[in-house]
Amino acid sequence: PGTPRSGGALSPVSAGPSTVEAGADVPALAREVVALAGCIARGELRPAVVARIEASDTFGLKPAVERLTRELDEAQEEAAKARGEADASARERDDIASKYEAKVEAAAAATARAAALETAVAEANARTEQKRAKNKALKQELAAVRASHGEAASPANGGSGGHHA
Repeated sequence: PGTPRSGGALSPVSAGPSTVEAGADVPALAREVVALAGCIARGELRPAVVARIEASDTFGLKPAVERLTRELDEAQEEAAKARGEADASARERDDIASKYEAKVEAAAAATARAAALETAVAEANARTEQKRAKNKALKQELAAVRASHGEAASPANGGSGGHHA
């Protein structure tokens, strides 16, 4: 409580680092401080809140609000930077993944082409063998026909002069 000074005025009441003039509406100031503290605690340092504090800095909150505002801004900048780095990292990861996916797809396509070529070669080899077997059978049939007609196997007739190869 204040004590009378010369002139009958009351001295200020100590409230920590700041003072409250005697006769001030302390309950209203207390409600204001609680409301501001709640805003600060929630990180709601809106311009209107800061302006109210700056307009009547009864309890010396301005330096604390400025510090908290600065810290909040720094935290938001750090969060934005971290989000940017995370986004860049995610893009890089996606780029790498898409490159590997492309390589895997290319390898799968190459494997499919190789399998198709192997199949084509096997089919061509089978056709070649069939043609060889058919040619051999035709040659044997021709030789049998010639033999039955008494033709001598001569070089002119496609033989080897009577000696079979």
